[in-house]
Amino acid sequence: MKMRLIAVALVALPAIAGCASSADHQDAPQTSGADKQATTSPSKPSLRTIKLHVLSPDDGITTYDGQLTIAGRATAGASIMVGDAHADTSSLGRHRESFQASVQLDRGDNPITITASKPGYKDRSAALVVTRKKRPPTIGTSLMLGGDSTDVRVKFLGVIDPLPAGEFDTPDAGKRLVGVQVAITNVGDDWYDDSPSNGAALITDSDEQADSTIVTEGPCGGEFSSSAKIAPGSTQQGCIAFEVPAGASLKTFQFTQDSGFGPDTGEWHVQPTA
Repeated sequence: MKMRLIAVALVALPAIAGCASSADHQDAPQTSGADKQATTSPSKPSLRTIKLHVLSPDDGITTYDGQLTIAGRATAGASIMVGDAHADTSSLGRHRESFQASVQLDRGDNPITITASKPGYKDRSAALVVTRKKRPPTIGTSLMLGGDSTDVRVKFLGVIDPLPAGEFDTPDAGKRLVGVQVAITNVGDDWYDDSPSNGAALITDSDEQADSTIVTEGPCGGEFSSSAKIAPGSTQQGCIAFEVPAGASLKTFQFTQDSGFGPDTGEWHVQPTA
């Protein structure tokens, strides 16, 4: 009798275990085909960004010219648009290319957008503003300039470059002497009594102002630049000396009455208009 009970117990245990296993299987969460697909699908790769570098011109520059060249570098194979025009490109190897394009400038501010695009890459843009100014008058032109005591008409006569001077008129190292010749006519009712060199400025092509100086001999060796006294209706012609960096080109000459503090400033383009 005892032996039969033990046998029954041993036979029943696998059945119970089997029932529990079946129940667990039924309660387990089911994974749909869509979930399996979402889990195994690779993520979409992100796009790389094109490299774009504008080499010239600098943002915010001012020019007198009606045309300007935009130049730079970008990722090889990129298409470059400068405004509405396609830029010319040239390979610099496997990874880079150069580009350039000419744009026409209107008077005033000219916003310019440069855009680089390439399949498989994110577009990239750069923006700059170029201002075109009216070209100032040139050699031989007269301008009327007001002052505190009188009005004058200043005529820009020319530039002496290099300026011959005396034995002891030596510029600083790395500089040269340049002379600017002007004629000042007093068109007011009072005497003109001023130091013209104090109100004169010679600007180089890098937009730096040259230092005025005094020389003892040569075309600029008189007292005109340091002390000019002109009666109403009279004219005096003279020369103002400057020390200019040896390799610099000249851009403009400026003149202001009252030793540089007058209400009006005249500006002349040193080189003849092209």
